Amino acid sequence: MRITKKRVLFIILLCIVIIFSLLFLKKEKKTNHIQSDTVHAKKEKRNQQQMNESISTVDSNGSSYLQKEGDKVIEKNWAQLELIKKHQVNKDFFVGNMTIHLHTIKIIKLNHIKKEAKNILNDYTASSFNTLIKEGVEFENIGDLYEAQSKSMWTIENEVYYIEINYTITNHYDREVQFFSFLTLQYGDILYDDVPFSNFNLSEDTFMGSSAASRIDYPSGQTREGKICLLIKNKPPVTNKFTFTTDDVLDGITHELIDKKKTVQIKL
Repeated sequence: MRITKKRVLFIILLCIVIIFSLLFLKKEKKTNHIQSDTVHAKKEKRNQQQMNESISTVDSNGSSYLQKEGDKVIEKNWAQLELIKKHQVNKDFFVGNMTIHLHTIKIIKLNHIKKEAKNILNDYTASSFNTLIKEGVEFENIGDLYEAQSKSMWTIENEVYYIEINYTITNHYDREVQFFSFLTLQYGDILYDDVPFSNFNLSEDTFMGSSAASRIDYPSGQTREGKICLLIKNKPPVTNKFTFTTDDVLDGITHELIDKKKTVQIKL
């Protein structure tokens, strides 16, 4: 069949039309995709705003509002807290005449963490000297340990977990004593060799720093509230094992030993 110039021209024009149609469809599809992503992002933002509006906001002590697993609360200038696991212990433990009443152990997730909160928490990600030594870190002087401690630090990202121990402690001696309640602590396989160093919370009983600096005086008959908060990088596995070691009980005046420290192992 003879192909005329008109037919060739028609075929060329048809090809051009098809090409432009395909390009237009591709552009239209891309535009729709972008619009869809934009709509989805706005919807996610709106859902997040609605979720935040449905979650209570408090000024401080947000964890005390978390009673049931799944409960959430927003603590101003800090983060959103979610209760992952709650162990209701409610048991007494005795070191001589000192009574430790362990109320609860909570696993809490922090997300939407404020920048200032991250800056604070980052300081509590380092391993203690005790942990580094047990891990076999070689050192010739204290400077080597500080360098190893600095290298052990990790950065708080979008979310982090922590274990919270709530307790009260009472001096039943007839005199003032010196005591510190939690020196080491183990939750499942997660070990804290120096609780005062790792604790980022400050309460009546739980001072931060070295155990020597944290050893405090208890007048006879006094009861104090305690709360310990220890960071966990990733969500911890479910466990029923909990162990802690106390300090010795010393006379508040002479600093002589009254009762030796105790290690307590319990099933949650």
